[in-house]
Amino acid sequence: MPLLLSDMCTPVRALSAIGVADGVGGWASEGVDAGEYSRRLMALTRENLVASKDPCPLKALERAREYTQLLGSSTACVAVLYQGVLKTLNVGDSGFMVVKPRSKQAHTYDMVYRTKEQQHRFNMPFQLSFGPYSDKPSSGDAWEYKANPGDVVLMATDGVWDNLFDEEVMQALCSAKGDLKVAAHLIANLSIKKGLATSVRTPFNERHNQLFSDEKRTAGKLDDVTCVVSEVVEEEVASQDGPREGVNKEKEAATNNKMSGDDVNDMELIDSLRSAIMRTQ
Repeated sequence: MPLLLSDMCTPVRALSAIGVADGVGGWASEGVDAGEYSRRLMALTRENLVASKDPCPLKALERAREYTQLLGSSTACVAVLYQGVLKTLNVGDSGFMVVKPRSKQAHTYDMVYRTKEQQHRFNMPFQLSFGPYSDKPSSGDAWEYKANPGDVVLMATDGVWDNLFDEEVMQALCSAKGDLKVAAHLIANLSIKKGLATSVRTPFNERHNQLFSDEKRTAGKLDDVTCVVSEVVEEEVASQDGPREGVNKEKEAATNNKMSGDDVNDMELIDSLRSAIMRTQ
């Protein structure tokens, strides 16, 4: 289930954060549910952010990893909006993009930033775990940005990024016409559709075929999908109005549908970010 903080429905130091952690499914062969690791990792990351006087994704994730003493491993992506600054950290092949509105009337956007996947080799992402052989949060890509109202942060697991090109994600976002919930559903559903296809062009296939020219891959890459779409709003609006009705509905709209592969978890702290989640598992 999505990890939500009910006490974050009211302003808490103008802190907002979103995050996804994708448990590595290879542990299943060892009889280990990596989903337990990723759930615990995100729960502790959330606690650390709320308790901190100066919320920092790196520090929160470092402490969470230290105390997540379970078998398993996970990628992790966390973004924190505090005092108008968006601080982010990405470890592995989940990731996010930030876009700014070009025209609110036409619902078009320009790309501000897009993470790059971190891999030791093809299809072997950086991952956090308990023990000496884990990648470190400090090995992740950190990025900061002075956020503006109207900026959209779209965060997702590799179930999205392996199947959809950035242009397809942007097109889905524009098609949603400002409805975050619709955008999350469009992106997640298109990811699943392409993941099920037997012959389709995807970013994963292009990377694979460049490396293994004698083993051409044409099918989609079916995987769990988590997609979080958030918009930066005026802090005064969020503080005075409290939680919007739509926010509560969007929390309830988070779904659990078992597909195959890895266990995926997401975490959201809602205050000056409006967020919508589409999650399949």
